[in-house]
Amino acid sequence: MKFNSYVVAKSCENLLKIIDPDVILVEEEYGFFERQLIVIAKKQNIPTIALQHGLIHLNHHGYITKDQTARENLPDITCLYGEADKELLLNHSIYSPDQLVVTGSPRYDIIYHADRIYSREKFCTGNNIPLNHQIILWTTQSHGMTDEENIRQLNLVFGACDGIPDITLVIKQHPGERKKHYRLIQSYRRRHSCNSLILPKDSDTFEALYASNLVITFHSTTGREAVAFKKPLIVLDPNDRGGYCREGVGILVSSIQEAKRVISQLLRDDGELAVNQGKFIKRYFYAIDGKSTERVVQVIEKVLSDQVKQK
Repeated sequence: MKFNSYVVAKSCENLLKIIDPDVILVEEEYGFFERQLIVIAKKQNIPTIALQHGLIHLNHHGYITKDQTARENLPDITCLYGEADKELLLNHSIYSPDQLVVTGSPRYDIIYHADRIYSREKFCTGNNIPLNHQIILWTTQSHGMTDEENIRQLNLVFGACDGIPDITLVIKQHPGERKKHYRLIQSYRRRHSCNSLILPKDSDTFEALYASNLVITFHSTTGREAVAFKKPLIVLDPNDRGGYCREGVGILVSSIQEAKRVISQLLRDDGELAVNQGKFIKRYFYAIDGKSTERVVQVIEKVLSDQVKQK
């Protein structure tokens, strides 16, 4: 590990010497290479800006720490998705207010333009889904569960969808899932009567979210994205680690009968969840207005401007 650290540190030094950047923008700033880059950049007085990478939660080793010596690893500024993330870092980690700027996520600017990019009819036609069917999108996280947990969720979701008329269960696997997970899901597809399909792993998740009428997840980031698309959400995680039920944008189910009832209800009327979506979006996304990239650029421009003033 010492040798690796030395090699990466020297690589970062050489990289900065060759490029001579005015500012460094990183994503996943808690990665091994990125942390080395930030430390060396600070020694050379090169400002560093990070874009939030994924959900931040209390057990996230990349963001949550009380170790004051880790301050040297922190970027000068971190651009965050929403106020909820800022509150979490200020209350449970070592960040100071001047290091955090809420911009929203550039990744989600596409959601604002979704009507011009995606077509539900095209999605259905391309996946042989009857146009009159309502689409239930299930974003799985099989790779992070035991076989028993996977089987329990498969029984619940497929059991709930059986018998509900005019629906298609569309399954989007997590990229980290292996072939054994695919084979297990396929075995349930063969045994159950509901119309279902598994999307290719490299398919566009946003397209599937756009086309869906309802989303099921454990505690995936796709739950947040479902809310951003203003879709009703069913949660399978009894601990509600995504906070979706707590925020009133998701409903927890734990049995086939309960799931069948909630699915049928939400496909008819999702008004109970929809009323909380706007508040959730403001708290966790800042805004779905297509301008998060602009706000990040403004942060970069301000840092560059401050650099000029200091010279």
